[in-house]
Amino acid sequence: MNPQTILQEKVVDSSVEHLFVSNKGFVAFRLPGSNNASVFTSSGGFQEIEKPAMHELAEGFLVKGFDPQSENAWFLQPERKFVFDADWQIKEETSFEKRPLQKLKSVAQNFTASNLKTHAAQSISALEYEKQVELALESIAVGNFSKVVLARKKEHTLSHVPTPESLFINACQLYPDAFVYLLKWENDTIWIGASPELLVHADQYSFRTQALAGTRRQWDTSQPIQQTLWSQKEIEEQAMVSRYIIDCFKKIRVREYIDKGPYTVLAGDLLHLKTDFIVDKTEANYPNIESAMLHLLHPTSAVCGMPKPEALNFIQQVEGFERELYSGFIGPIHIEGESHLYVNLRCGKLQGNQLSTFAGAGITQSSVPAAEWAETQAKMQTMLRVFRH
Repeated sequence: MNPQTILQEKVVDSSVEHLFVSNKGFVAFRLPGSNNASVFTSSGGFQEIEKPAMHELAEGFLVKGFDPQSENAWFLQPERKFVFDADWQIKEETSFEKRPLQKLKSVAQNFTASNLKTHAAQSISALEYEKQVELALESIAVGNFSKVVLARKKEHTLSHVPTPESLFINACQLYPDAFVYLLKWENDTIWIGASPELLVHADQYSFRTQALAGTRRQWDTSQPIQQTLWSQKEIEEQAMVSRYIIDCFKKIRVREYIDKGPYTVLAGDLLHLKTDFIVDKTEANYPNIESAMLHLLHPTSAVCGMPKPEALNFIQQVEGFERELYSGFIGPIHIEGESHLYVNLRCGKLQGNQLSTFAGAGITQSSVPAAEWAETQAKMQTMLRVFRH
């Protein structure tokens, strides 16, 4: 029996009828490097909340779109949690006590696609994207900003639509070191992703975040990844993200932190430069640092640019589509004392047989337009493989 059938049958055996096809709210996710996958279900679905502070929320799953002009997010408070082992057998089932959400909007809403601004942009060509990069380079040259991340959206019509459970399992198998998730938002809308980028990890004792920037294909699998040679452009881009995080620490007067990196990591068949930042919450005397840093970090310079206001203004004028959940953040919070939020990269939105994929590239003064287009092509392959697997 294949894994998809096992998962589907086990879910039905647990009295959660038609988990992946019912109107119930749910999210399936698997943390990087874990052998276990979790499914949260809720009859209320995702609820829109105003200006969420992580430390004020109960156990659940938090979602925020890219739009920095909106401080609202969406939260799924689970009624039941199922944990699957590596063989897709249920190893744990938990029921949660319902707690009141403190920051619900005055009229609470189930999450639907209509809650997010949408723009039906067509897929743009390589020439059109490269022209956008050239505009960015002109703005950088006159000092408007030092970096901007230009994203694009591509539409695909599928001749065969895989089941949600098969997509989730495919993504888990293809990307064991990524944060993998699948959300059902309404009957015909699914978001799925396999993100390599941690935004916030917090437990009782520590806070962690990371700078992840610089991207290239792993052409030679026989070469150790730590021997990868990076260009000056890629090194500068990674350093900008690291400086951005350090600036956020300075704003809340956190001076004691450990940084490790930059070093090379592999995500799928893409290589990235990464630097880890760790804060001892007791030493910093900042028990709720995750709430403060989340507010400051999003959107990071890895998905927006520097300085943030100028880069964001350029994005809004040039990109021509709404990013929706792409390059926002997503993940479980306060589950067994830990929170894990990831930047929503390498993701796709499925409506019927229409798949939208998203990717962006960081533009700096050393950027080459054709190379940035190629980078977005490579990033989109991460999600397309899930649908071909």
